[in-house]
Amino acid sequence: MYHFPLVWLRPPKGPLWELNRRTGLVTIFDYKRHRKEGVIDEFVAPFYEFDAYMTTTHNLHGPTYGLLLQHRYEDRKINFHMLMNADDFQQRPCALWDFLQ
Repeated sequence: MYHFPLVWLRPPKGPLWELNRRTGLVTIFDYKRHRKEGVIDEFVAPFYEFDAYMTTTHNLHGPTYGLLLQHRYEDRKINFHMLMNADDFQQRPCALWDFLQ
């Protein structure tokens, strides 16, 4: 780790997504071309074009639930695992969805 500190301690690229209450738009940032061309692609769509899904994963301790926001017409999605870890209670992803609306 001491020989290659930039490999292990790289600064973050920037935000992955943005929800704007004033304009009602959702922006998803794409950093695939950022390193080569210096361009950050943005996908912008109104909030009402997104559908919320509760994801379920199973492990040794039982099911865990998370929240996913997916665009209806394009293959774009936002996983809210950064805001809320997958949890064994169904109420927490529902409460986060109520907060976002």
